[in-house]
Amino acid sequence: DRNLEIFKQLELEQKIQQNIDKLNELSKKEDDLSKKSEEKSSDAKEQKQKQEELNKEFQDLKKDLQEMENKNKELEKPMKMESTEQKQEDISKDMQKSSEQLNNNQKKNASKSQKNASQKMQEMSNELAQMQQKEQQEKEGEDINKLRDILENLIQLSFGQEAVMTDLSKTKANNPQYVKLNQRQKKLQD
Repeated sequence: DRNLEIFKQLELEQKIQQNIDKLNELSKKEDDLSKKSEEKSSDAKEQKQKQEELNKEFQDLKKDLQEMENKNKELEKPMKMESTEQKQEDISKDMQKSSEQLNNNQKKNASKSQKNASQKMQEMSNELAQMQQKEQQEKEGEDINKLRDILENLIQLSFGQEAVMTDLSKTKANNPQYVKLNQRQKKLQD
């Protein structure tokens, strides 16, 4: 069903946008945490707790990303999505590494790992946004082509209609040609 397909596409586009927003938000939180971890006065235990919360948020985001990919596969015409699995793994490793480093009171190293994770999240967010924009442009191109086809067909129909009307006005009702013109008119209507 066409309406269901359109609904699924809208749902997917919404999911992509939500994931982009979540990635941006998480990236900012991770970056802020990285700056706090660099401070000498920061409490490593407190930082580790915050890092664990961000790790959990990222795990939830990974589930959302998987759900997004599954929704894409359900479509009749799936979007061209590059796999983000490798980047997700890299981010998870960096986040886990920073947790361990905070556990060992290595705040400077933890800060570096957090910055790396933040940067990779930002890259992934940008990739998703570019993919979404590219897909939108392709869709617009397809729509323009469909519109062009419709217009061409409409022009041809209009000229055909005009020719039939001109011939009909010159033909008398008792002329055998009259029936043929009527049939041509019906054919144009179909």
